[in-house]
Amino acid sequence: MAELSFEERQRVQEDLHGVSAEIVEDSALIDACLRDLDVHLNSMKEGSVYAIAEMMGSSYVRNRDFRLSFLRSNQYNAKSAARQMLNFFSLKLWLFGKEKLAKDIAFSDLDDDDKQYLQSGSMQILPMTDSAGRQIVFHCPGVQPYKCVENLLRAKFYIFMCLWKSQETQKRGYVAVSYSIGRFQNSRINGACSVHQKSSLAMSFPLYVAGGHIYCADNVAHCVRLKAAISNMSVSQRARFKLHLGSDQDFQDSLSTFGIPRQALPLDHRNYEPQFGRFLVWYNQQLRREDRHLAFQYPTDSLLRPEKNDVLFVLGRKVSNAGNDYLRSLAQARFEDYDLLSSKKKLMVADEMMHEIKRCGGRFLKQDTPGGLWKEVDESEVRSKIMQMFRNIRYRRTIQDKSNADSRLTTNSSPPPPPPLLVTVDHQLDPNDIMFDVQELSWIHDAIGEW
Repeated sequence: MAELSFEERQRVQEDLHGVSAEIVEDSALIDACLRDLDVHLNSMKEGSVYAIAEMMGSSYVRNRDFRLSFLRSNQYNAKSAARQMLNFFSLKLWLFGKEKLAKDIAFSDLDDDDKQYLQSGSMQILPMTDSAGRQIVFHCPGVQPYKCVENLLRAKFYIFMCLWKSQETQKRGYVAVSYSIGRFQNSRINGACSVHQKSSLAMSFPLYVAGGHIYCADNVAHCVRLKAAISNMSVSQRARFKLHLGSDQDFQDSLSTFGIPRQALPLDHRNYEPQFGRFLVWYNQQLRREDRHLAFQYPTDSLLRPEKNDVLFVLGRKVSNAGNDYLRSLAQARFEDYDLLSSKKKLMVADEMMHEIKRCGGRFLKQDTPGGLWKEVDESEVRSKIMQMFRNIRYRRTIQDKSNADSRLTTNSSPPPPPPLLVTVDHQLDPNDIMFDVQELSWIHDAIGEW
C-alpha cells in the first residue's frame, strides 16, 4: 500500500468497502482514450496474435464497446489497456484456437471436461450482490475436478465472459470470495496449475477485481502459499486482496463489514460446507437459453438486491448510494421551509419526498442486522426516517451555529481595561505643602507646548 499514492489508496479502500462513487463516463474523454488506445495498439501489434485476430474479424476487434471494456478495466489508462488486449488474444488462442479469436466464447465451445469443472460449482456467480450492488464470484478450490489446467481456465474464461456482458460490472468490477477450508483445501492448487497460469486469466480479461477475500482457516502453510501467489500481482491488485484466518463465523462476520451478506454465500450454515443447489438451477437454465440462442442471464432468486436509485438504511453507517445522496439533497433544499411548518404539514413534506424517490425508480430498503438480507421498509417507517433526517439537520446546524458564535466572540472580544489607579493619602494635605516655584511652572508650560 505504501507504494500507492494517497488517491490510489483511497480508491482501493472505497472499492473494498463498496462505497466508491458512481463512475460517470464523459463522451469526450472516452473518445480521447479510444484514440490513444488505437495509437498504442498500432505501435505494439506487429507480429502479435492481436494482429491475426484483427485480420480475421476487424469488426469484432475494433468494436467500440469491446475496446471500451479494456479501458474500463484499466481505469482508462490506454497503454495498459493495449497491453491487456494483446494478452487477451494470446490467452484466447492458447485456450480455444485460432478459429475462435474473433468470436465470443459460448457454452458450446467448452469440451466435456471443461463442462464437468463448470458444473461442479467450484466457481460460480452468486444470485445476491454485495451492498454496493456488485456481482460476487464465489470460488471453492477444493472441489474443482479438472484433468488439466486448460479445463479449469476454459471454464473460468466462460464465467468471466458471462460477467463481462454487463457494462455495470465492467465499470465497477466484481467481488471475489475464495473459501478453502478442511477437505476443501486442495493440494492441486499448487500442482499442475502454476501461479502464473492461474493469474494470467485474471490479468488478461477486461474485468477487474474490486475486492478479493480469501479464507484459509488456520492453515498457516496454505496462507503462506496464497501470500506468494498474491505477491505476483501488481501493487494495485495486491492491495485489493485480503487474507482471512480464524473460524468460519469470524470470516463471515468480517465479510459483512465489507458489505458481503453471509446469506449470499452458498454454504450450509450448520457445517459450513458448500451448497450448489441454486447454482445448478442456473446452470441448467443457461444450457436451455444457449440452445435457443437467448442472451446470457445472471443467476437470480427472490432475494432483494439494492439498485443505484434505492435509499438504503444501514445501521451505524452512512451510505453513498445515489438514492441516498438524492434524498439528502432534497432534505437540505427543503429544510428552511420545513422547519417552520406544523407537524401535519411536515408529514406531508416527508410523503412528497418519499414519492419523489419512488418516481425515480427507487425503493427504501433496510437490513435488520449487519450483512443481513435486504427488505423493503413500509411507508410509515419511511416517513418517520425522513422526519428524523430533518431533525438531524437541525441538530447539526444548531451545533454549527453555536460553534460559529463562540468563535466570533473569541475573535472580537477586547482585553478588559486596567483597574483604576488608587492613591492612598496618609495625611491631610496642608495648603502650604503645595508650593511651586514660578520658574518651574514656566518650564512645564513650555514642555507641554512642545508636545
